[in-house]
Amino acid sequence: MNEGRTREGVFGRFRGALGDSPPLIWAFLYFFCLLSGYYVLRPVREAMAASSDIEAVFPPAMIGFFLDRGVALNEFTLQVIFTLVFLIMLVLQPVYGWLVSRFSRRVFLPVIYLFFIATLLLFYAMFDSGIAGRGLAFILWITVFNLFAVAVFWSFMADIFSNAEARSYYGYIGAAGTIGAFLGPVLTRTLVERVGIANMMLVSAALFSVCVLCIFKLRAWAVAREQERKQASGEVPMGGDVLAGLKLILREPLLRWLALMVVMGVGVGTLLYNEQNAIAR
Repeated sequence: MNEGRTREGVFGRFRGALGDSPPLIWAFLYFFCLLSGYYVLRPVREAMAASSDIEAVFPPAMIGFFLDRGVALNEFTLQVIFTLVFLIMLVLQPVYGWLVSRFSRRVFLPVIYLFFIATLLLFYAMFDSGIAGRGLAFILWITVFNLFAVAVFWSFMADIFSNAEARSYYGYIGAAGTIGAFLGPVLTRTLVERVGIANMMLVSAALFSVCVLCIFKLRAWAVAREQERKQASGEVPMGGDVLAGLKLILREPLLRWLALMVVMGVGVGTLLYNEQNAIAR
């Protein structure tokens, strides 16, 4: 009985929050579809990264390059992938900083997601093409997508909700992501034998398309909040330069500690991920 009352209380508070904050339902749906779409594809990435068939991941030219230097890529698959992701992020971070400093979210956010959807459809078309290196390209793509898409999501939420609203509503939004992360692999396991691996990319693309719809629905609240903060149009770019984020981290002690916490968390996660793949092999 107590459990029933607790459950009813949680759902009652959630219904009350939805009534108090109309954008909450769209933010809830946005994060659910975002993580669900990512986790639909993650089992495909895991299978590729743990594959003993090195030619299914790396292009022949890359395999030959390492073999000429006495290195067997199948022994260093994850190390190579993580290094490439690191280098790609070093290049993309200044590009991201340049974009957000010059374009409003009205242009920037939908374009980011539509770009990822378009590239996902390209991978779908290439799946059975036999093009060398498509496995590595897909692994790098989904890893970079995970890093960028979630960061963009929370920055957008900060535009919509005030500090007080964030303390009240972020727990619900985070729960939506948790549910999506749980249901994504379940959806893959349920459908993959019926529709095939390639068609799971279409399922993921459909979920990301819902994210774009949510962005358009939430845009009005983001603009209104910017206007409340004395930005006349609510559509102005952030301004600054490509390294503004790094400068802010170096200047603010709280951000430095948060950055250190993220580095340590990712480091531990990477070690555990390596062990998991070693067991899978």
